[in-house]
Amino acid sequence: RHGWVEQGDHCLWYGVSCSYDGLVGRLLLEGNQLNGTMTEVLFALSSMSSLSLASNQIYGSISPEISKLTELEELLLTNVKITSTIPTELGLMNQLSDLKIYSAQLSGMIPSEIGSLTNLGKLEISGG
Repeated sequence: RHGWVEQGDHCLWYGVSCSYDGLVGRLLLEGNQLNGTMTEVLFALSSMSSLSLASNQIYGSISPEISKLTELEELLLTNVKITSTIPTELGLMNQLSDLKIYSAQLSGMIPSEIGSLTNLGKLEISGG
């Protein structure tokens, strides 16, 4: 589960899958012993279709900036330590078809904007 380096082809890094033109399409880092917050750098990967940070020590909040991932179809934040509300901006992610946020320490209500996600086929949200 190593292979993240400062230099070299990012498409060869562990957990990274790229499109034919070298853009990050999938970032699947579940169970990779990551520890920290969801950095804003993630939200610059606008062509990404899948993001999984499941089963890591991810804490803090889900930033409203996540809505910049306009091509995201799958978001998996399970077994993490997120302690925030779910941002209403998730409702802007029209391509989202699979949303799983559970075993996190969520607070507040599920935003009604999630109901406008017409492609959403799988929804699993729970706290604790």
